[in-house]
Amino acid sequence: SLIAIGFHYSAALPVLLIYFFRKILSIKYSITIYLILLSFSIFLYKINIAPILISLAPGKFDVYVEFIQNTSLIKIVVYNLFIVVLIIFQKQYIKAKSDLILLNFLFIGVLILNVFADFIPVTRLSYYFFIFIIDF
Repeated sequence: SLIAIGFHYSAALPVLLIYFFRKILSIKYSITIYLILLSFSIFLYKINIAPILISLAPGKFDVYVEFIQNTSLIKIVVYNLFIVVLIIFQKQYIKAKSDLILLNFLFIGVLILNVFADFIPVTRLSYYFFIFIIDF
């Protein structure tokens, strides 16, 4: 991520999350909490909260409020099913706290993808979190 910051300032988000929220990211949450948050992100997409959140963001993100382009439904479904499977079977592959942090990072990426599905430039932010799929 530190190298990516040199290319685009939005890459600082994962670094800041690790730095400030490491303790929260290393907590093992129940399956229910994950599923509630996942459902809530889909609900936020359905009520179209993304334009409001984008307009509140610092920098040039407010330009994207007018730029509406949908993310592929197949992509959204695949990522959501993938994270649900990982959450359900997390006992099989979470061996260390670092694995849990990676799972939670991946989960954050899916939440970003769900909420901002109509704004492809903003969903690119979720790619910084999807890179952790390599570990699983």
